[in-house]
Amino acid sequence: MEIGFYPSKCLACGSCVEVCPVRACSLDNPGRIDRQRCKRCGRCTEVCSGFSLRRIGTYYPAEKILELVLQDQIFYRSQPGWVILSGGEPTLYPSYISTLLRMLKEKRICTVIKTNGLFDATEFQEIILEFVDLIYFDIKLVHPGLHCLYTGQRNEQILDNLTLLMKLCPNKVVPRIPLVPGITTTDEARQSMSNLFQRLGIKEYVLLPYSSLGHSKLQNLGKLPLMPHTQAGAENLSWRQEGKPVAIP
Repeated sequence: MEIGFYPSKCLACGSCVEVCPVRACSLDNPGRIDRQRCKRCGRCTEVCSGFSLRRIGTYYPAEKILELVLQDQIFYRSQPGWVILSGGEPTLYPSYISTLLRMLKEKRICTVIKTNGLFDATEFQEIILEFVDLIYFDIKLVHPGLHCLYTGQRNEQILDNLTLLMKLCPNKVVPRIPLVPGITTTDEARQSMSNLFQRLGIKEYVLLPYSSLGHSKLQNLGKLPLMPHTQAGAENLSWRQEGKPVAIP
């Protein structure tokens, strides 16, 4: 759980300052919260009359998630429907999502998981894979050095996991590539990705248009944008693989 601050909603009433047990809140702080001091107890959000301070993220037991999902089960029965586990990265909590996925499958509900591919392959096979109908596998860059530069993590394990899943269950895997102008859209990045897909026999994939919506969310959490130089719509992107053009609006 994190605390988001939305300055346009702030009434400057000082209630958050009064209740904060570690004195992390201050009206003199433009971001309202000293993130180094904040213990994320959430007391400030409980007294904020303008709703400028809000809890971001709420924990639910798997049983509660299932209960909420089943409220809409009529829609799952009348037309194709899916429960999609995204994030963040859901595979950071393998036992939790395995329990939830199993309960969903017992109710005959189709399941999808979105992952960045950085997970323990053995654990994924043993407790997750059989309960998943579809895997959206995000892959950003093939070059390990560039991947580490822009994500903070090398990608050898990610590529190994993609290779393994394409052998075990190719019909379940849908590779997805986020198009970040100047990073994942360069000629080198496109060619290396095309080579990888040809080697693994991948013929279908999804291209994700770049969105800058996350920048404001980072600011509300007191964090700096990761790549302020990128701009949505900076390029009129297209990608051609195996003679099939894919146009991105």
